[in-house]
Amino acid sequence: MTKSTRVRFLADLVTGYPFSSDDFSNEPRENDIPLARIRDIKSSEFTTFIDRNKVPDEVVIQNGDLVIGMDGDFNSTIWGKGPAALNQRMCLLRSSDSKTLRFISYAIPDQLQIINEFTYSTTVKHLSSEQILGLPLPDLDLQQRHAIADFLDRETAEIDGMRADLDAMERLLTERRAAIISEAVNVQYGQVLPGEEEKGIHKWIGSVPNEWPTAALWILGQRTNDKNDGLKEKNLLSLSHGSVIRKDIKDKTGLTPASYETYQIVEPGDIIFRFTDLQNDHRSLRSALVTERGIMTSAYINFRPDTSKVHPDFLAYFMRAMDQAKIFYEMGTGVRQTLNYEEFSRLEVPVPPLLTQLAMADLLDRETAEIDSMLSDITKLRDLLAERRAALISAAVTGQIDIPVSPADKDETHA
Repeated sequence: MTKSTRVRFLADLVTGYPFSSDDFSNEPRENDIPLARIRDIKSSEFTTFIDRNKVPDEVVIQNGDLVIGMDGDFNSTIWGKGPAALNQRMCLLRSSDSKTLRFISYAIPDQLQIINEFTYSTTVKHLSSEQILGLPLPDLDLQQRHAIADFLDRETAEIDGMRADLDAMERLLTERRAAIISEAVNVQYGQVLPGEEEKGIHKWIGSVPNEWPTAALWILGQRTNDKNDGLKEKNLLSLSHGSVIRKDIKDKTGLTPASYETYQIVEPGDIIFRFTDLQNDHRSLRSALVTERGIMTSAYINFRPDTSKVHPDFLAYFMRAMDQAKIFYEMGTGVRQTLNYEEFSRLEVPVPPLLTQLAMADLLDRETAEIDSMLSDITKLRDLLAERRAALISAAVTGQIDIPVSPADKDETHA
């Protein structure tokens, strides 16, 4: 059995600082540095800044530090985004030996995931400094830690490169899909002749035929929030990557409610929206057509179209085009840019004849089917690469792969 050690014996831990929000700025000023929050572990852009003079030296993150989120999903990363202020509910690990720190960065995510899965919470899960310092690690000598870190740097870089290629392909396909939807009005059904009077709707859509009326969304249906009293419905659904997917209601991992009675019942033909935290998440698709009866969190807005006025598929495509053009982000208000239903319901929607709506929806189903299939394949390939990466890391840090020590590490150790 492999001997183990603890994180506390290989690195020092620094906890984040409770900065005053009065010192924050949305735009960098002279002498400002970024404020690193939990979301910035995965993000590539900072949205908050603070005066460097108000940041204690020990909580200035430096490239090479191992930064860990202590709330939520317990994400971690070797920092490479330049100096930043370490906010509260985060911590960092430092070591005089950078390769040992990289070894730790590969070894602890599985341990953090185990803690996350076995921590039950109805709100946000929390991680303590003692839990991090007490994480077990294989008790390897310096040469072995260096060899594993170098090996995984090389191997994961190759996998990450393939994932980046998939991401680029996904962006191109998504842009093409958005263009097909947005162009459908003008190209397929607009039949706008040169010089014909047009009326603008939204910049995403260009123009629509003058004979098409428009209506505020609230006229075309209603928001519903039918509570799941008595747990009469147990088909748990969730909004994921622009689709409504099934989830196992018995799975207690991640954030779960105290009771699913608080969830809302949705029906086929409903359109679901997630309009929270628009400021910080500019990638997620925030709307989707519901295709089966089930329950979803009441944090989502559920809209039920009046089918005598608008076809659900047509309205869902319209909303998806709005979504992909990021129009919703311009409508959000407040610190986290949340869009409420009252404001959203005043959105003007073009309303062609019902037969035209149905024809457009059928056309878009056909036009986007091939792209949707390719996007699904990309998701599967990305999942396979993630599994391969995780398995490779686990095998390397637990000694299941024989990784030779480089001559340079031998010389360095004996020097």
